[in-house]
Amino acid sequence: MRVPGISGRKVLRMNMGIDRLTAEVAGIRAREAAVRARLAVKQRELDRATAQLDVARGRLERVRLHLRRALTALRERGTGVVTATIDLDRVRRVRAGLPCLEHVRPLLYRRPPSRTSAR
Repeated sequence: MRVPGISGRKVLRMNMGIDRLTAEVAGIRAREAAVRARLAVKQRELDRATAQLDVARGRLERVRLHLRRALTALRERGTGVVTATIDLDRVRRVRAGLPCLEHVRPLLYRRPPSRTSAR
């Protein structure tokens, strides 16, 4: 079929242009499919990491709560013990006629060395 005013060479060039653009579109679609596949893999990795993070955050919150309770209990018990020790020491020194060693008091508040439990 001939179109008036359009030469065969022009039609051939137009067909070649269409073929080139069609090939470019096919290449772009192939790259898009590959990128979508990589994105899906990364999304699964992100979902897995997010789930692990949520579990770890929950565990961290439970451990923090446990630690707060333990520290509160230790403070309540420890303060009573340290205060009683200081008061008894003061009473003994006053009764013996010795000076109270107020400058020694900070030494009594030092943390004891940590003990690791054997499991």
